[in-house]
This record gives sequence, C-alpha cells and structure tokens, in this order.
Amino acid sequence: GSGGSAAGPSRVQGSGGSNGPTSSAAGPSCVSAADAAAAAAAAAAEIVQPYQWSLPCMGTMPQDGSPPLVRLPPIAAGSSFEREYEVVMLLDNRERFVQRVGSTSLTGAQSRPVHMEQMRARGVTVEERSLSIGDVVWVARRKAAPNTEYVLEFVIERKSVSDLLSSIQESSKQRFQRQKWWLMRCGLRQPGYLLEGDATAQRLKESDLKTWKTVNVANELDGLRMFRSSGPPGTLTLLTRLTHAIARAYSAAAALAAGNGSRQQLEQPPLYPDWSTRVRRMRDSRTIQDVWGQMLCAVPGLGQQTVEAITARYPTLPSLWSAYHQALSAPGGNKDGARMLLARLPHVNGLGSVSEAKSAIVYDTLFEGGS
Repeated sequence: GSGGSAAGPSRVQGSGGSNGPTSSAAGPSCVSAADAAAAAAAAAAEIVQPYQWSLPCMGTMPQDGSPPLVRLPPIAAGSSFEREYEVVMLLDNRERFVQRVGSTSLTGAQSRPVHMEQMRARGVTVEERSLSIGDVVWVARRKAAPNTEYVLEFVIERKSVSDLLSSIQESSKQRFQRQKWWLMRCGLRQPGYLLEGDATAQRLKESDLKTWKTVNVANELDGLRMFRSSGPPGTLTLLTRLTHAIARAYSAAAALAAGNGSRQQLEQPPLYPDWSTRVRRMRDSRTIQDVWGQMLCAVPGLGQQTVEAITARYPTLPSLWSAYHQALSAPGGNKDGARMLLARLPHVNGLGSVSEAKSAIVYDTLFEGGS
C-alpha cells in the first residue's frame, strides 16, 4: 500500500492480514516476480508483514530526476538507521475507536489506550500526540537523543464508511475537500487514507456505494496511498504491520544510500516540532490561491486533479473571471465557448485533462449568475 513504484500508488488491504499488496502496474517492479510471489505467499500465511516486499524500493533513486520517495535522517558514517533511530507511531489524541472487552463496548478516550497496549504487545512504539494534520504520523526518534525526532514520509487520515460518506454530503463537502487539500500539502511524500469497513456489506444505498467507490478511485488518481481494513481490529493489525514495514524500508534505504555514497547528498526530513509548527501556520495563514483552491473544491463533481489543473493555469478567481470575460466579449464569443474554456487543461501530473463536463460545471456554478 505504501510501497509500489513512484509512478502510482499501491492498494493494500489490512482486514486482518490475509490480503497481500497489489502494486500499481505503472513503473518498474521493485522486486523479481519470484520474490514477489514468495512474499505474497508468506503474507497469505501471516508469516511476514504483507507490505515488506515492496516498501524497501522507496529508498531507490528515481531514474527520471524526481526526488526519492523517502528522505533519510542524518546517520553517522559506518552506522545504520536501526542502530541510531527508533520508529515511533504517533496517534492523534482525538482518535476514536470502538473496542469490545467482553460484553462492554469501549469508545473514544477509553478505547485508545487498549489499542495502543495491543500494538505495544506486538513490538510497536506508539504514543498519543495532538497532531497538526492526519490521524497517524511516524517519526524516527534518535536513540542517543530522544528529544530529537525526524518526521518520516507517512501521514494517514483514517475514515470509516459512515464518516467518509457523511463528510462528502453536500452540506459538509467543503470540510472533506479542505482536509484532503491540506493532507496533500503537508510536506510529506506519502500521504494516504485508511478506509475502515466494508461498504459492500453495509447495505448502503446505491448512490452511497457509488460515492464510496468514486472517492476511492479519485484518491488513488490524486496520488494518495489507499489502505483498507474491515474494522478497528483490522486497523490495529494494519498499523502494526505498517510500522514494522516502514522501519525495514528506512533501514534498507539507508543501507542503499550508504552503499552508493549518496547518503550525504540526500535531503533530510524535517524535525517534528518544525514540521508541526509549519503545518499549523500553513493552515492558519492561507494564501489567496489556497482560498481559491478550496472554493473550487466545494464545486460539486470536481476532484483534486481538476482543481490543481485550474489553479495552475488561473491562480486566482479574478484571473479566471478575466479569461471568461475575454471569451464572452471576443468576436463570435458566447456562453457555450466560456463554458468550455477549461476543457482539456492538462492535469499537473501529466495524466489526463479537465473534461468538458467539469469545465461547464465550474462556469455554471461560479459564474453564470454574473454573466
């Protein structure tokens, strides 16, 4: 799930460990077919963590000149990542789980310590913290100086089926889109969602099931890592295994960087206090383009790809209005031409473009009343 090639996200299920990873078909394979098959078979038998076979490749240097998928904290010559650092999972202190102990249901603040103790029993160092973004973040804590923590590339927002569906209803859609907007701009290279629950087993309305599937696809197209679990127990298993896999991935990346002499040239990850402060300030002090992007996120039917394509070409609301005015006032100009103004604007990732239908929606929603 957090592995896969730089060209596309993997999809991982964590309903209890029986489902292994499937990498995106785009981009070169990180392991041989034989190794992948062996790892998948072991994962199916719950002998090894199901993500470990694909995560180590994230430390490789991309051939297209783009930055590596992970940044390494400073490591002394002759040392190793695992010798100098401990990977710590930080769980937002507002996270709510549901945990049954006998006939008693624990929720909210009661259930969090139970989940954390279960993860500790599986060898995970986990702590509560008030996170500036996301529900789960991982840091590398220096063993010789425990107050020094570097933020690793992973940040996850956890959503249950009901939570996700309610957050994208028309009355609150802007909240979901705003949350996703900041998640993708928090400075970490592996943002993602953990989708908890089986939408197909909950007898949802056809429209809700369609929405669930659409959001899944849209998030993957936007480059977000997608993780899935059947419920809180599966989430516990997934986060435990993912933590171990992240530690192995960074260990492998550090060893690779030391072997090819690139360790000293790689960009370092941010220190946790600096990153947390920067994210909070970013969310509190929005630029005009941020506000404009969030306005577009509230337009029904627009995804992150379309919003980024529009703001890349028209970074402010007045710049787009000026373009519409020119389209309407030019010889032979009319409303139909204005409605198609945004059609075929390229997505910033180079894959696809804005459709005619979405171009028309933007004009009709934001500008038709003033034309």
